Amino acid sequence: MIQLSDDLKFSSGGNRLCYVSPTDKTRCLKLLRPDRTPEIRRSEKSFPSNLRPLSFFDENLSEQVRLDFLFRSFPLSITKHLPRTYGMVQTSAGLAHETGLIRDDDGS
Repeated sequence: MIQLSDDLKFSSGGNRLCYVSPTDKTRCLKLLRPDRTPEIRRSEKSFPSNLRPLSFFDENLSEQVRLDFLFRSFPLSITKHLPRTYGMVQTSAGLAHETGLIRDDDGS
């Protein structure tokens, strides 16, 4: 299990929190926000959208599936600006999607 701390968090989106991986500074760990779980997101939808499976509302799973598809289906020249996916990993804050961390040329 990967231990996360607040000093590793570098961004927060509408549904996820992003951390620099403490085990590999070239990777990003994306966690679903506790106040934006798939259950909560589905409950906010009206019929018929609320009938979709919970996996439809899990941004980590959706992102992993899409990135896997893109890297399998297209040459490197097309995907070179996309982060690689390394699957789901368990962290002290819950399950996270581990991706490559894209940085500026100066490392920021």
